[in-house]
Formats: sequence, C-alpha cells, structure tokens
Amino acid sequence: MEKRIFDCGAVIGNRSGADIFLLFFLRNRFQGEAHASRQKKAIRWASVILFLLQIYICYNIYFETDWDVQVIVSNARSILAGYPEELNNGYFSRYPTNMFLLWFVTNCLKWNQIIGVLDTESGYMFMITIQCLMATGAGYILFHLIYDFTRRYLLAWSGWVMFLILVGLPSWILIPYTDSLGLIFPVLLFGCYKKTKQGEHRILYTILFLLLSVIGFRIKPQIFIICIAIFLVEFLHNLFRLRGKQMALCLLAAVGVIIGVKVEDICLANWAEHSGFVLNAEEEIGWTHFLMMGSNRESNGVYNDSDVEFSIAIKDPKERKAENLRVVKERISSYGLGETGKHIAKKMLVNYGDGTFAFGNEGVFYMKESELKNSYMAPKLRSFFWSKGENYPKNAVIKQFVWIAVLLFSLGNLCLIRKKSQEKELMVVLMVSIIGLTLFEILFEARARYLYTYVPLFILIALKGMDEWINRLEWRKEYGAKSPK
Repeated sequence: MEKRIFDCGAVIGNRSGADIFLLFFLRNRFQGEAHASRQKKAIRWASVILFLLQIYICYNIYFETDWDVQVIVSNARSILAGYPEELNNGYFSRYPTNMFLLWFVTNCLKWNQIIGVLDTESGYMFMITIQCLMATGAGYILFHLIYDFTRRYLLAWSGWVMFLILVGLPSWILIPYTDSLGLIFPVLLFGCYKKTKQGEHRILYTILFLLLSVIGFRIKPQIFIICIAIFLVEFLHNLFRLRGKQMALCLLAAVGVIIGVKVEDICLANWAEHSGFVLNAEEEIGWTHFLMMGSNRESNGVYNDSDVEFSIAIKDPKERKAENLRVVKERISSYGLGETGKHIAKKMLVNYGDGTFAFGNEGVFYMKESELKNSYMAPKLRSFFWSKGENYPKNAVIKQFVWIAVLLFSLGNLCLIRKKSQEKELMVVLMVSIIGLTLFEILFEARARYLYTYVPLFILIALKGMDEWINRLEWRKEYGAKSPK
C-alpha cells in the first residue's frame, strides 16, 4: 500500500477555510439556544445545499475506477445487454457476498436508462447521486442524534461540520461500492434502536431495524457488527435483571434476522441463475482466507496477491480452510509475542491512521477519467479532491486533523462509566460496536476504508465525549468541587 504523507505546511496560510469555521462557530455561539424549529429548518436547508453541492462537485470530478468496482459494473452492464457469456462466474463464486451489490448496480443502470439525466452513457452519475443522497441522509440523522444526546445545538452543528469534512465532501462517495452505499446503515440502525428504547412507535421501528439489519449485512458484513452489539447488550442487560420475556424477544429478533438473511440468499441465488450465472459454491473464499491475510506481517495485514493466489489454488473447500488456518498458526508462532504485538500496532495504524481512509489506494484508481465539463471549475475541483491532485495535500491534512480530533474527543465518554441511565446504555452499544469493529480489523484484512461506514458513529461518540468534558468543566467552575458521578 502506498504510504500517505500529510504535509501540514500545505495548509498554513489557507485563511479561507479558517475564516469560514470561525464565522460559523461565532454565529452559533452568540445565537445561544435558538428555537428548535429554526434549528431543524436550518439543518434541512443545509442538507439540501450539501446534496446539491455534492452533485455539482461529483459531476465535475467523477471517474471510473478499477479493482472490484469495475468487476461489479462490467457484469451489471453485461446482464443488461444480455451477454451471459461475459459474466465473471469465478469472481462471484469466490466472493458471493458481492452479489447483492451487483443486483443493486444492475438496477441502478437499468433505471439510469429510463430516467437518467447526467452522463447516462456510463451510468456512474446515477449511482453516485444515490450515494450522495445516502451520505446527506446520514449527516441529517447524525445531527439529530448528537442534539438528542447533548441538548446543545452548537455541538450538533460541530458534529455535522466534522461529517461534512470527513464524508460529506466528495471522496469515497465517488466510488459506487459498499463503503459509501452502506454509510447510512449503522447510524440509521442505531437511530431505530434508540427510538425503541424511548418507546416511540416501538413495533414500527423494530420491524425497520430488522429489515435494515438484513439488507445491511448483505451490503457490507461490517455493518452487522452494530446489530450484534445491540443484541448482546440487550440480552445481557435483561439477563442480569432476570427479564425472561425481554430476553426471549431479543432472541426472537435475532432469529428473525438470521431467517431474513437466509431468505435473501435464496432470492439472490435465484436472481443470479436467472441472469445467467453458473456459480460454484466450493470456490467461495471464506473467513479463514481473510484471517490469513490479516496475519501477513509483510503486507501489514492488507490485501495481498500471494495470499489470494494461495487460497484460489486450493480447490477443495475443507482443505482450503485447513491450509489457511495452518498458515495463520505458523505465522503467529514464528512472530512470537513481541512481533505479534508490533504487527497488531501496525494494523491499527493502517486502520486508524488515515483521515482520508486511504482514498486513492486501490488498484488502478483513476482508470477512466470523465471529460472536463468546463475549463475552470472542473480542473480546480479535481486538483483539490483527487488524491493525485496538486492541492490534495491541503484536503488530506484537514481531514487528518478532524479525524484525530474525533478520536481524541471520544475519550471523553470514559466519564459515562459511573453513570446509571438509559443514555449510558445507548453509549455502551456504540462503544461495543467500535470495539467489535476494531477487533474485526485486527483479526482479518486491514483496510482504512472499512472504518468509513462507521464514521457517523465515531463522530457521535466524539461529540458526546466533548459534551461530557464541557459538563465537568462547567460543574467545577460553578461549584469548585469534584465533578458529579
């Protein structure tokens, strides 16, 4: 993987961004606690403006990329064109989890032919527009969640600006893949769970939660981590309080999700067969392969061609699984305790050390650039938003500062440990989700962009942590004593 260097000097003297932030925060500071309806109207308008801005920027800078994305898009085009002989049976036999994404992209390209407006020939802008809509929706939900937790509109707007920098302005939303497509799911799942805890339309939000869980699992397995966290926290919470009925309902919901996933698998298999695929289930590369890649010290646990070729060469699935586990054991044994610790530390840096989430570090990233839409703005925007652009270091270092701030402010949630409240239970779910995601990345293949889908939840945790620090400082200032427990 290409090493990313953040040039802090690239943004020194870049006053325009600083002035905007200064004006933004001062304006909100002097407004104080504005009326709720005005704030809700403001975030709605801000979301609409963001969505339109995203479309304009993406239209000027989008491009077609290689790696898995190209496989998905090319196969979708073959399905629509009626050329089953061009389908990549080997890829989807090895990675069947991407079949749902193929179904989604195929339908996007189909609707693009019917109602598409922008660059309908490639269909990329139609898919990017949907991802922009999902990103905008995720930011809108995040704003309200932050306010519900902190009761401070200043913090809600601060979190939205962080979201704008890390996610809202085009980066991974330019790529029609699971990272951006799944962006809204973790924050939406948590929002549904929060509503059920508050007793608001509990049946409706429970059904919505279960449906989103099933869809989210097929889009990106990491999305299901927050579902596991919710089921685990709820089950243990009711177990310790001997609430048999609630425990049974929790288990019933989990069974419902499992059944939903199985039904979804059957539907996708039927659709794949109808589309012309001839898949071989024995070629599927399972979890042991990704565990093996994650244990590769030479590549710091990221994607490795040698490991992929090793797994593909073994045709028998049982033998492949056994060989993968054998390699993992041999590698860990040869590392020893100290080197294993260093390997984990390097993987943590790979995952958490890049505020751009390794944008541009996949395959032939800029495989086919779209034509310039104009002579001035398009080159300027590409220079700033493309990872190979002249001004991209300014963009990257801003994202890096914000990402570091998000991680640091998250530590403020340690103040919640001694509190007993529903708010604490909700934050425990969030923190268990992040712990689960981190363990997932430590064990399996490392990728900074695998955290991208959870960025809204990282920001929510950070702003709640910031709120806790503010509360404690206000308490000390007013009473001159220890902070409340």
